[in-house]
Amino acid sequence: MDLRDGKKTGAGEDMEEKKETIEEIPENEKMMSMFAMIMSRMEESREENRQMREENREMMEKNGAMMNRLEENMEKKMEKNRKMLEKKMEEGIVRFEGKVDRLVEKVGNIGRRLDSTKVELSQEMEFLKVETDKKLEQNKEVIREEVIGRINEIEKVQDDKIRRFVGRDVNDNFVKVQEAVALVDKRSEERDEAIEDRIRGIENIGVVKSIGVFQGGRIENRFDGSIRKIHSEVFVNILRNRTANINCVEEMKEYIREAFDKDVLLWFSSREREFVSYEDFEKSFLDCYWGEIKESLRNAKETVSGRNTAEKTEERERYKKIKENPLLYE
Repeated sequence: MDLRDGKKTGAGEDMEEKKETIEEIPENEKMMSMFAMIMSRMEESREENRQMREENREMMEKNGAMMNRLEENMEKKMEKNRKMLEKKMEEGIVRFEGKVDRLVEKVGNIGRRLDSTKVELSQEMEFLKVETDKKLEQNKEVIREEVIGRINEIEKVQDDKIRRFVGRDVNDNFVKVQEAVALVDKRSEERDEAIEDRIRGIENIGVVKSIGVFQGGRIENRFDGSIRKIHSEVFVNILRNRTANINCVEEMKEYIREAFDKDVLLWFSSREREFVSYEDFEKSFLDCYWGEIKESLRNAKETVSGRNTAEKTEERERYKKIKENPLLYE
């Protein structure tokens, strides 16, 4: 009888038939028959167990084979993925190395361009230096000629002054000295302005000037050497106050240059390289534009009184030296 559906199977029917047959057999035979039936049943059970074990073994073998195939497939897939990753990494490394090489090449090109630019700039600077030196030499020669011309004029004026006052009364001499100086200044004003404009044009060739506005502003009335307009000592005191806060020597010189006119401008242009401080300028300026005036008056007085000889005065000696070599006083 099947336990799942409650129906009798073929084996159950056989048992019933055998049971009926046994009932007819004697007791011993019944026992033997039952034993045989039990043995047969056990044999059948063993066979069924063997078959089940065989089926289980086959199933396990199939499962094992399936697991092996799965493992093989997994290993193949993992190997494939590993190779793909390695390939991608190699390709990425190659691309990166290519980028690095291009970057190195770009850096090298930039360095070469910089070197080329440095060479070009160096050549241009050398060319500009040569041109500037050439223009400066030309300017020196022009200024030298102008200075010599002005010195000749100044010497002529001084000689005229000395001759004009020889033999005259000392008191009248002082008055006429001033009148003569005023007359010379008036007659040479137009010529001096033309020379000044020319000098300024020469100074501006190839030179970039920076003009600042310093404490106190510009001096409106330029000093032209005439002490009738403003005394040289008063003027130099004004300059000292105006340039007190200027630390740069070149800026100080520029400011002082803007404050001069006519002969004084020529004098300063020829001497400014000697000045390394305001004190140097002040001493030289006062020696020239106050000390020499006093010396000229003293010489004129001595000439009238007969004490002046034919020797050159200190002033004329200085101008003679400047005439011989003006570049020494640039």
